[in-house]
Amino acid sequence: MKEQLTDKLWLFKFGYWVDIFTKINEVDLSLQGKQLTLFVGNDQMQAFKQKSEFWKTCIYHSELDSFPIMEDFSNEMVKIHRCNIFILHNEMFQHLEDLHNSLNQYVPNNQRMML
Repeated sequence: MKEQLTDKLWLFKFGYWVDIFTKINEVDLSLQGKQLTLFVGNDQMQAFKQKSEFWKTCIYHSELDSFPIMEDFSNEMVKIHRCNIFILHNEMFQHLEDLHNSLNQYVPNNQRMML
C-alpha cells in the first residue's frame, strides 16, 4: 500500500474513481426522500446521463475541471508520464462510455412514463 501512495499513476487513477463515485453518490442521494416523484427522479437520471456524455468529452479533450481530485494529481503526472496519461484517458473515456450505455439500458431516453 505504501508503494501505491507514492505511485503517481495509481494516484491519478484513484483520483478518477473518487470523482466518479462522488458523482454517483450525489445522484443516488438526490433520488432518495419522501418528496421524490417518478417524474423528478426520471429528470435527474436524464440529467446524469447528459453529464456522463459531457464528462466523456472533457476526458477526450484532457479538460479535467469536472474531476477535481484527479485534476490535482494530473499536474504532476503530465510532467512525468505524458504517454501514460493518454492511455489512462482512453481507459477513463471507455469507462464513461460503458457507464452511459448502462444508464441507457436502465433509463432510456424520452421514454413515455405510464402510471
